[in-house]
Amino acid sequence: MSKRTCLTLGIPLLITAPLMSDPAMGQREISTSIEEVVVTAQKREQRLQDVPMSISAFTAKDIQDSGMLGVQDLAQMAPGLVFAETIGRQTTVPVIRGIAPFGFGDPTVVMMIDGYTNGFNRSGNNASLVDLERIEILRGPQPTLYGRNAIGGVINYVTKKPDDEFRASFRGDVGTRGTYLAQGSASGSLIEGVLAGGLALSYREFGGFMDN
Repeated sequence: MSKRTCLTLGIPLLITAPLMSDPAMGQREISTSIEEVVVTAQKREQRLQDVPMSISAFTAKDIQDSGMLGVQDLAQMAPGLVFAETIGRQTTVPVIRGIAPFGFGDPTVVMMIDGYTNGFNRSGNNASLVDLERIEILRGPQPTLYGRNAIGGVINYVTKKPDDEFRASFRGDVGTRGTYLAQGSASGSLIEGVLAGGLALSYREFGGFMDN
């Protein structure tokens, strides 16, 4: 059985297709536009299509629509990413493109939260996904920007930033094998125009696959 409580942090593509008719020709022209997705993979804001590297980006809507609950569910959405158990470890570690740490060696994938490294705390590999603006997954060596432990890649979580507008959400799930999930978040103005704050909580319990 595993119980997790965490504070956390996802990027949608919106396609619109307005129809314009030409009465003279009796034909329809379809115009499509894709909403710009802004990422910070190179530590500055860029449009996703302008980033010269292999990157996957997921919005809050992507996370909600896909049903992802925890960090390890990202492996189902991002090509080349797996969470593997290695010798001597009691938790799983992210592996991108097969570049895995050996034994108790340093991690090969850096996990960031709002641009700050999660360090060597591997408990974050089991964290829940809640109140995220987006998730960015960079494949391939990134030591130039992220240091020596980014030889395999980077996973960057970007949380939703509080502002003066009040925002709140709640989600509750019940599943088989003793699975329970409760997530909630709230944010808004503390001092209007000066200070805003937010809180996000998640509790997840899973009863396991076997009874001993």
